Amino acid sequence: MIRLRALLALLTLPVVVSCSSTERFYQLSASAAPLRPGKTHPIEMVALSVTLPELLTRAQMVLLASPNRLDILEKERWAEPLEDQVRRVLAEDLEQRIPGLMVTPRVSGRPDATQVRVDVVSLLADRWGKARLEARWTIADVDAATPLVGSCVITVPLGQADYEGIAQAYSSAVGELSERIADGLAARPEPRLTPGEPR
Repeated sequence: MIRLRALLALLTLPVVVSCSSTERFYQLSASAAPLRPGKTHPIEMVALSVTLPELLTRAQMVLLASPNRLDILEKERWAEPLEDQVRRVLAEDLEQRIPGLMVTPRVSGRPDATQVRVDVVSLLADRWGKARLEARWTIADVDAATPLVGSCVITVPLGQADYEGIAQAYSSAVGELSERIADGLAARPEPRLTPGEPR
C-alpha cells in the first residue's frame, strides 16, 4: 500500500511542479562493476556509437503514462543530452568490466578499432513503477567476416518513487546492457596479428 501511494504521488508530480519555476537536472551514472577475469591485452580500442529515438533526444524527461500517452516534464530535465549520457555510461561500464579496453566515440575511433554500434529502441519509465530499456547492438571486428549482433529488453524496478529514482533505474538498465555487450566482446576469437605487431 505504501509503494502504491508513492507511485501515485509520482504520477501527480508533473501537475504540481508545473506551477514551479525551478528546473531540476539529472544525470546517469556508471555502475561499480568488477573486472572480468581472463585474457588481458595491453590495450584494445573500441569505437562506440549510440543512437536514441527522436522522442528521447529532448532535454525534458519523458514518462509513459499509458500505452497511448506520454508525459513530457518541462521542469525535470537531463543535465546533458540523454544520448550522450548513455554513450558515456556505456563506455565507462565497458572499461570497468573488460581489462585493457579503451572506448572512444566512433567519430574519433581508429580505423583498426572494433566498432560497436548501439541502437536504443526505447528507454522509458512508466506509471507501474519500472523502467524498460530495449536495445540492439552490433560488434564489428576488422578481422571478422560478419559482425556479431545482439538485442535485449531490460526491465528495472524504480528503487525510489521520484525523478532521481528514474535516473538511477536508467543507469542500472544501461549497466545491464553493458554486461550483455561485454559478453559479446569477451566471446570473440583472438585477433590475427601481423608478424612483429605488439598486442
